[in-house]
Amino acid sequence: MLRPGQTLGRPVVLRQETRGEPLQGFRTFHALLLAATLPFMILYLPLFSAAGAGVLTVHDIALGAVSCTTLILLLSRRDLVLRGSASTRLCLIAIMPAFLCIFSSINYDPHSPLLRDFLVCIKRFGGPSVLTIAASLSTEKDKSLLAKAAVVALLLAALLPLTPIAQYLPTPPDINTGRHHEEIRNSGVIFNPNEFAAVAVLVLAIALGGIAGRRAGVWKVAAIGATAYVIVSSGSRGAMAAFFAGAVFLIVKAKTSAMARVAIFAVIALMIGMGLQLSESFKARMGSAVARESADESFTTRLDMQWIGITTGIHNPLGVGIVNAETATSRYSRASIFGLVGATGATDSIYVDYFLETGFAGLSCILLTFWLAWRLVSTKGSGSQGVYLQAGVLAAAVMGFSALSPAAVSVAPFFFLLVGLHPIGHADRQLREVMARRQVLRARAIRRVAS
Repeated sequence: MLRPGQTLGRPVVLRQETRGEPLQGFRTFHALLLAATLPFMILYLPLFSAAGAGVLTVHDIALGAVSCTTLILLLSRRDLVLRGSASTRLCLIAIMPAFLCIFSSINYDPHSPLLRDFLVCIKRFGGPSVLTIAASLSTEKDKSLLAKAAVVALLLAALLPLTPIAQYLPTPPDINTGRHHEEIRNSGVIFNPNEFAAVAVLVLAIALGGIAGRRAGVWKVAAIGATAYVIVSSGSRGAMAAFFAGAVFLIVKAKTSAMARVAIFAVIALMIGMGLQLSESFKARMGSAVARESADESFTTRLDMQWIGITTGIHNPLGVGIVNAETATSRYSRASIFGLVGATGATDSIYVDYFLETGFAGLSCILLTFWLAWRLVSTKGSGSQGVYLQAGVLAAAVMGFSALSPAAVSVAPFFFLLVGLHPIGHADRQLREVMARRQVLRARAIRRVAS
């Protein structure tokens, strides 16, 4: 109760962080660090290896550094926790299969080497999911910077093999069972043509949905050109299907002019025409896919691997783990459709792979990850930029039917970066709403005290 003539003094104002605050400088450092690490997400630069734990690379160090700055930001201010709340849920769901893989391995064979299974799951999908939180904690201004850094990483992956430096780059080991390198297909510095093309499709969505401001058109044209070159030279049918699915979604969903839709059709037609004229690999692979030739060994082998994986998963609903996959599938190799595959450790599908390795629970986590990603990039009022990010998530889901992507060491960082770009503006609006509600509640409390 106030005495007569006593005032409350200066009202308390809840303010958001200003440009001069120390945290703002750290957030800028956080964004610059994240942008600088993106090229290292596609380069294989080993540091040392340990028995049973695999190879530690610069990629791992960069991801660890971004994780540390992200954690510091989350712990520094309560209002920033709101920015990462939705992204944190997605991150936890993406990490869950790594722990399920341990349980699946023990359940199938108590003597399984658990550390390897856990680290492979974390490295190819769970760990990079922190980039969704990292991007969502950045400011709207930094959003465009991150998208430009992704385009630079793609250009580096595409152009570096054309320079003398390429002969000095180390070759990564086969951390994903079943990977193979075909000399006739361009695989950039990723050493896997399908993953190379998957990165290109995701970076294109990032560029179209994330780059704004001056000279944005130049960056977007560079991303379109690089993506077309990568898809054609890699001959990836899965990436082509994903690109086509995203383009159809844009034509149907995006509120664009007739000229913009014609431009999308023109890009697709030009890319296909260039591929058929300039790339024998693209011509052969696309021709066999359209004609559905059973003689296409790559296509039929993938069907065999996936069918054996599904059959094995049905008989082992809790999963078998990664290290036990080849042993487990050997028991059901007679389920092969074309008789081309016996035991297999991988199925070239993120859905079948996780179903085989982690059971129904792991497959549910993958599906839930895609669903949460779709929800994050589908915020109301996002405009045309949000639609481009939606097209990227859709493309990633389509790629999963014919490849392990986006659950691959080089691909996952760009998928989760794409998802993290959109919540920036949405989180800022949420933050303003929460701060306004707090202001109202504080004013009401002061009035009650005054009365």
